[in-house]
Amino acid sequence: MKRNQYNNVALLAFALAFISFSNAFGQVPIGFSYQAVLTDKNGEAISGSVGLKISLLQGAEMDKTVYSERHNVISDINGLTSVIIGGGDEVYTGNLVEIDWSQGPFFIKTEISTTGGFNYNIQTISELVSVPYSLHAQRAGELSATFEERDPVFSNSIASTITEADISEWNSLSTKALHFIGEEFGGGIVFYIESGGEHGLIVSKMPFDDLVVWGASMTDAQAMSTYDGLSNTAAIVNAYGDGDYAAKKCTDFTSEGLDDWYLPSVDELKLLMKAAYEVDKSGLADGLLWSQDYWTSTEIDDTTVFSLGIEGVTITSKSEVKGVLAIRAF
Repeated sequence: MKRNQYNNVALLAFALAFISFSNAFGQVPIGFSYQAVLTDKNGEAISGSVGLKISLLQGAEMDKTVYSERHNVISDINGLTSVIIGGGDEVYTGNLVEIDWSQGPFFIKTEISTTGGFNYNIQTISELVSVPYSLHAQRAGELSATFEERDPVFSNSIASTITEADISEWNSLSTKALHFIGEEFGGGIVFYIESGGEHGLIVSKMPFDDLVVWGASMTDAQAMSTYDGLSNTAAIVNAYGDGDYAAKKCTDFTSEGLDDWYLPSVDELKLLMKAAYEVDKSGLADGLLWSQDYWTSTEIDDTTVFSLGIEGVTITSKSEVKGVLAIRAF
């Protein structure tokens, strides 16, 4: 025990014992009792109003305070004070129920004001006895290892088939941001959602005002993917560099601070047209999805690519002019 004494007042003794504060469901204790006897240098008991600041320190170096609180108590004629740690008048640091007791050792630091105020003239630190919560953890482990559910109502119910993986998935669902087609989100309009509702594709709210070429003929950009418009766009810009063409307009586009837009592949543009009803109904696209033909980023050869419009997918010369819609993934 470490002890600092001031004003000729000494802390005579400590007695610690866990008290179980269980509700009807038998939860883990949320507090424990603390007792101290206060005497002066002559061994005379100090009675009356006493202020206590109690802190729980974690680790062998006692350098981390995980919980602290203040109690205002009255010591009796024998100098005895008794409080419940976890039931203080004011909590300064932490939450007692969130302490991981397996990460010990733990120590109790007690600062005492014999005048009842905030001038703490006694300080002491002692190690917290770990047996009570260790026994609790050990008992819980024994039950989980040997307990067998024999209730026939439960055993025959759907609940009996629930696994830990199921519970983990349910818990994570509450944190997922679920989306819908036609939603204004991420700088544009959601037009495709992956299973689970958390990720998908977004189209820019309006087509670009001017019609542009896909790119220079007789230049093979190797943008052949029918489904990966992002990689196609990167290949096109790498091959063509600066200029006023479809893929470059998409990579130069920003909306709401987002700049990861690209020219959709033929399959991605098909998904957009499939969702045209919900996208147009949102009112954000002004019903323009079917007003003209649009470029895809899917190249056929050095002179032709796929475009898509009212008449469906067509093979088009790179030198023609078409509309451009930028998309991005989320």
